[in-house]
Amino acid sequence: MIQARAYDYRPTGARFPDDFPQRLERLRAASGLTWRRLARELGVGVRSLYRWRAGTRPDAAHMLAIVEFATERELLQCLLTGTDEGEADERQARLFGEDVWAGLCGGGAASDGAQDTRRAA
Repeated sequence: MIQARAYDYRPTGARFPDDFPQRLERLRAASGLTWRRLARELGVGVRSLYRWRAGTRPDAAHMLAIVEFATERELLQCLLTGTDEGEADERQARLFGEDVWAGLCGGGAASDGAQDTRRAA
């Protein structure tokens, strides 16, 4: 007789982005609204926005309102992307060193020198 396997299914919470306050700020700036007007559009109080900017997480209903607002205005990318590409490139450049990062990206002196040595070989 085949014995049934017991599986342990435990829900894992979705990871909430640590940089949500910055994403909220980008959404507000891209929408061109003041914090007070954004709060009115989302149907929340200004204090809720200040709490979210300070690191408190919005509940599911408020998060849905934020996503719907961003979707209606075609600004969903402000919420989905963690950092600006320029900021990410700067961070990577500091991590690797300017010339090494330029070489990895396909530009700069490091990559030109590497191509020259390969051509000579």
